[in-house]
Amino acid sequence: MSNPTRDFLGDEPLWTAVRIELYDVQGLWGGRRIRVDGHRNAVVEVVARTMLARRYEFQVEEDLLARLLEVMVEQDFVTIRPPERPGIPDEARPSITLVSPSGKAVTVAKWAGVREPRFAAAYRALLEIEALTAGLEPVSEARFARE
Repeated sequence: MSNPTRDFLGDEPLWTAVRIELYDVQGLWGGRRIRVDGHRNAVVEVVARTMLARRYEFQVEEDLLARLLEVMVEQDFVTIRPPERPGIPDEARPSITLVSPSGKAVTVAKWAGVREPRFAAAYRALLEIEALTAGLEPVSEARFARE
């Protein structure tokens, strides 16, 4: 069965060129930045309130990557349009970017206080990758810098 997200991603054999990124760092509270690609490479930066970032680099299991991509398709990620409104002071605005094998990118962002169940499902799936950092040593610790 096809949907706009599956169409955006193209043929599954090409999904090794897919990339998914979560950016959820708020200047007062810290947060996380997570990137995972179709070759199973993951980079997770966990940012403390002090803006000290611990960076982890590792490979995710094939089944976890497959599940993440499945969630993106199931939630039809490219069609998510959270309601827009002015932000509340110091409110986080997480964003998730899905990059297709052809290099096209779709970014969806929402204010933390806005309820969007499909975005939340994709966010939770990405947090499973962050959870893999438990017990790992960071490859670096430095002041967070937005790329």
